[in-house]
Amino acid sequence: MADSTFHDCPIFRIIQADLIQNKQDSQALGVAAEECLQCAFNGDETKIAMARSLASAAASRTVSNGDASSDYTYRHMEDVSRRLSAMPGQRKLVFISPGFILSTLMLERVDIIDRSNRAGIVIDTLDARGLYTPDLGDIASPSVDTYKTAATKPAIAFKRNSLRKNPQ
Repeated sequence: MADSTFHDCPIFRIIQADLIQNKQDSQALGVAAEECLQCAFNGDETKIAMARSLASAAASRTVSNGDASSDYTYRHMEDVSRRLSAMPGQRKLVFISPGFILSTLMLERVDIIDRSNRAGIVIDTLDARGLYTPDLGDIASPSVDTYKTAATKPAIAFKRNSLRKNPQ
């Protein structure tokens, strides 16, 4: 075992872990194994089998943690739905989330939706990933030319120079 950071390597997103663990995606496992090889074994190609094993175990842990987190969220949704069903009038539950990986929790999701529908509760969802906006800073003077700002700098400079020459 390499060092104290060995257990921190690799760090997966739930989507990559789901691909490895539940969908047996060999390409995702290969990418993860390469990451493990670099961070846990300093790129030592002779340890590729250990890296694949480490990646597979990390994917299993990540999926398990993700399932536990999703289950926790479903339990809270069930509680909120139960409380809303006792209230008069129109009831709406707005759920904001970056999404769920439906590895083993399909039955729970269907059950909550069915009970909410029978109680007359409308469940709306909002994808929190759609709310993300990167910090672009001041668009008039971007610090770095990106593909998004590269075309605007010459246009801004041209407009500024035209106004200086021909004030209106």
